[in-house]
Amino acid sequence: MLELLVSYLSTDSGKVVIPALIGAITAILIMVLKDFILYEFRESKKEKKALIDKKLSALYGPMYTVIVSANQTLPTFFIDKSNYQNFVAHQHLLSPELQSMIDECLSLGDGTFENPTAKMNDIPKILEITESFKVQLKKEMDSLRKNYS
Repeated sequence: MLELLVSYLSTDSGKVVIPALIGAITAILIMVLKDFILYEFRESKKEKKALIDKKLSALYGPMYTVIVSANQTLPTFFIDKSNYQNFVAHQHLLSPELQSMIDECLSLGDGTFENPTAKMNDIPKILEITESFKVQLKKEMDSLRKNYS
């Protein structure tokens, strides 16, 4: 068997067929590898876009609408029960900066989310936190919108 292979490789057709087979196998492997890499890249991009979509629709969009567009304070956002439930369900999607500002703001005052009450000396601090929150939220919204497209 080995003698037959050696004798075939020494012929002219053996010198052409073997490199052609090696080239064909290499081309097939390259195509499969390329398709796999492209598939993984597309799937990664889809997952990233889905996460950004969820951030925008579930959390950042409603916050932006109430706090920035309607020019309300941060505690006002939480008065609406659906906003509060949405926040609780998706707060893990917030950036650490926004989360720390929310924590700081909500630690001020008394009462519940449905009926927040603030001490008079806490109101300037709430307004200050809300303004810095608006700036940070605008930055992150711009970044998310840019990455979404």
